[in-house]
Amino acid sequence: MSRVTNALRWALTSGDKPAGIFALPVEMIRDFAERCPTQAGTLEELHASLTEMQSVVSMPVAEEQWQHVNTSEDRLSAERKLDRWLVKPTDGIYARLNRRISIPISRQLIKFPITPNMVSIFTLGVGIAAAGFFAYGGYWSTLLGAFLCLFASILDGSDGEVARLKLQESDFGCWLETICDYAFYPLSFLSA
Repeated sequence: MSRVTNALRWALTSGDKPAGIFALPVEMIRDFAERCPTQAGTLEELHASLTEMQSVVSMPVAEEQWQHVNTSEDRLSAERKLDRWLVKPTDGIYARLNRRISIPISRQLIKFPITPNMVSIFTLGVGIAAAGFFAYGGYWSTLLGAFLCLFASILDGSDGEVARLKLQESDFGCWLETICDYAFYPLSFLSA
């Protein structure tokens, strides 16, 4: 019982406003449901009621890391914040150019039951196809290989973007993406 009563009770806030995410033990939720004021209709009123009932620790969240979505303008603002979240500070000029294409691709991919690992494997397949066209030789095959190589470079960012958007980041996924990259590099050099 002491483990449950000592469980973490916290709420995320931005400035003086609650951000809307609470982590509460089950017993506290049941107690709140029994004593919940029926007039608590807004998030702020709910936060105030919870804080009065029990000791709830408020953790600050930066304004750019959350967004209330009530209107279409709010949705667009949230999407822009997500797009900024997907760009890494270590991205070079080519990665930033690729992200202009990979982010819209990733936004479409998350609508389907596609995992980031599937994107990594598919990207490796595109890279292998590019290497095959390079090895075949000739103008048109080399040109097609170059386009496939560029497409693989763009898709290389999509696996991580899909992982972050779907909250499916994993050590295995990071390892698989690295192995797929390192398998593609020698293939492209050996085929040329």
